[in-house]
Formats: sequence, structure tokens, C-alpha cells
Amino acid sequence: MKRKEFLKIACGSVTGMVAAGFIQGCSSLPLATYRRKGEAIAIAKSAFAETTFVLVQPEGFRYPIYLRRFNNDLYAAVLLQCTHKGCEVSPYDDSLECPCHGSTYSPDGKVTSSPATKNLTRFHVTTENETILIHQREFAN
Repeated sequence: MKRKEFLKIACGSVTGMVAAGFIQGCSSLPLATYRRKGEAIAIAKSAFAETTFVLVQPEGFRYPIYLRRFNNDLYAAVLLQCTHKGCEVSPYDDSLECPCHGSTYSPDGKVTSSPATKNLTRFHVTTENETILIHQREFAN
């Protein structure tokens, strides 16, 4: 086998393994379905049946929204865009972490470690019966 053929096969295999692992890793994050209700994004409370947070990827948003449940009527919604350099923040149950430079945030978007100095963009959240509404107007940080 020639070197060029070997590299082509080896690189293709590695790329395939990385893509398969990446897709598998992403699929474990809870992505909630939503609908529009006026200017708000509406998510069913039942999306939290087996988790404390869900991700919402509204049309027109470059980054997903992390929606965290604290109790049946208390939720926080933050945009997963790091305020340090704009990288996408990784969501966890009790923290949000930027893989680019290590900034961390609390589940409600407050900075817990630098280099970021500004909180994540937060959205106003209300509830109606069995629905959670994320209002597109932002809270002031």
C-alpha cells in the first residue's frame, strides 16, 4: 500500500470515529421541542420529566438556550454563548463551562470563575399551567 493511500484510509477512519463520537455525545443532551407563543418560546413542562435542564435551539439563534428547572415554577434561561470570547458554553446539571478558556457559570448564568467577567445573557421566564415561556427580551446582566 502506498503512503498516500494509507493516509487517505487512516484519516477517513479517524474522521469517522470522531464524527460518530461527536454525534453520540450530542445526542445525550436533552433537546426540547418548542413552539412560538407570540414573542415567547413555549416549552412543555413535561420536557423535564427525567432531567433538570433542557436545551432549546430556536430558529434564528446561533447558540442554544439552556433552560434549567429549580422547582415546578422556577426556571432560568440563558444563552450558551460565553461572554469572554464568544465560544459555545457546555451545559451540565449544576454548572455551565466554556471549553475554550475555562470560564464557568452557575445554572442561572452568573460567572463563577474567570476569565469571563460578565454573566451570560439571561431571558425572562414565566410559567402558565403546563407551559414554560422564555421571553425574548433579555434581563439586564
